[in-house]
Amino acid sequence: MTATRRTKGAGSIFKDNRGVWHFRKNLGNNPATGKPQILEVKGKIKSEARERFQAKIAEYERTGYIKSNKSPYFKDYTERWLEDYQTRVKPNTYRTRAG
Repeated sequence: MTATRRTKGAGSIFKDNRGVWHFRKNLGNNPATGKPQILEVKGKIKSEARERFQAKIAEYERTGYIKSNKSPYFKDYTERWLEDYQTRVKPNTYRTRAG
């Protein structure tokens, strides 16, 4: 019996040496950073990982973005804080803080 191929763009599925299943799909490049957006789901059981992967794909198609568990970089946080700070202080104070 031969296995059927996944369609193009369906992503990749593999099992690592620890027995964990990985489902990955490239969602294109992030317009803000230019970096590739890769959706990845891991699981001990293939069917469980597949269900979570399909749920995340459906969420991405519905909302248009990926919810990330990663915390933002300190640089991003400080830039956002500085923009907010600028609205609350006098211009000279902002210039001394911004460098």
